[in-house]
Amino acid sequence: MKQTLTYQEGVEKLEAIVQSMEQGDLNIDELSEKIKTATRLLQHCKEALHHIEEQLKIDD
Repeated sequence: MKQTLTYQEGVEKLEAIVQSMEQGDLNIDELSEKIKTATRLLQHCKEALHHIEEQLKIDD
């Protein structure tokens, strides 16, 4: 993600995307863009969790 997001902000954005997809009123172009954004958000959240995990290991 280009801008810095917290893990929580990433999750909230993912939840909003899922809700819009569940409503089923997106055209194929909008759906494609939402999927791309969700993929980037998922990667961001995974990296954030990995970073936290590494920090916990260091603190032990």
